[in-house]
Amino acid sequence: KILTDTLTELLAEEPFEKITVMQICNHSMIPRATFYNYFDDKYDFLDYYWAEHFMQVLPHIPQQSYNTIDYLTQVLENLSLYLQKHFDTSKSIYKINQHGQFFLSMLNYVTNRTMKVLEYDTELQKSTSTPLSLTANFLASSTLTIGFWWIEHQEEATLEDICSYFRLLVKNTL
Repeated sequence: KILTDTLTELLAEEPFEKITVMQICNHSMIPRATFYNYFDDKYDFLDYYWAEHFMQVLPHIPQQSYNTIDYLTQVLENLSLYLQKHFDTSKSIYKINQHGQFFLSMLNYVTNRTMKVLEYDTELQKSTSTPLSLTANFLASSTLTIGFWWIEHQEEATLEDICSYFRLLVKNTL
């Protein structure tokens, strides 16, 4: 937790690409050797960072029948609530890191989770003519895009509005 909190603080100040393991360790007062006992490098740590942060955002993937659109809308709602709760930090991280490795890594993590959700939806698999991996990437990108669009446009749309927009976009896609 100390390491993930430290990375969040550093990301609000500078791009992930410029952050070093030494900075993370010095800022968190954890020895580099301890860091390397758990992680190969800062990119390996970033994978862990997503798993920890998205535990708060991603609902458990159901093992039984469910509606994919409802599930993905819940993800968007949880993401929006998380962003709202940590608004200033999230906005700063977004502005500083929106075009770098940090967001590519986030997209990859969310795409993989979305793929797992879609793999459970056999009805969707029968009805879609696009490759499942493309659909997962598209939906993950859409979820993150709408969530971060909301950071810039909170005065224009409520949480209910963006969930409604998302449902419309996803229904038109699926």
